[in-house]
Amino acid sequence: MSDSKETALRTYFQDGDRWEYEIVKKAKRSRGLAWFVTIIFGAITLLALAALVLLVPLKSFEPYVVVVDKNTGYLEVKSGLTRPANLTEQKAVTQANVVRYIRAREGYDPYEIEQNFGIAALLSTGDAARELQELYSAANSNNPAKVYGKNKRVSVDIKSVAVT
Repeated sequence: MSDSKETALRTYFQDGDRWEYEIVKKAKRSRGLAWFVTIIFGAITLLALAALVLLVPLKSFEPYVVVVDKNTGYLEVKSGLTRPANLTEQKAVTQANVVRYIRAREGYDPYEIEQNFGIAALLSTGDAARELQELYSAANSNNPAKVYGKNKRVSVDIKSVAVT
């Protein structure tokens, strides 16, 4: 009887050792798999960052003008807008103000009439300011608000500006 108890006890401990060995083996396998997945994703992350670093210099915007002939459909690519121009900063500001003034003075938009009148009045002096006041006076029958009303717009397209 003591022999069978010893055998049962030995079998019990052997089963316990086997169970412990299985648990440790599974834990080691799980840890190995976790490190493998971590290394793979780390490598993918490093490759993605390297690709991003290599692509950063390519991020540029180079506008250019394409002219389409209305009759033939012929496309003509004009020179890019990023080339250095022979335009000083002061000339650029002057040209922008001239375009802004002409659009505000000669154009008509019922929703922007106050803003456009304010810009045109601010940039007008002398006879031009007086003519603008007369044009937009309520007594004038040629007042753009009376001529065009609230449903029409007049837009001004400026092809070029030459300031000498």
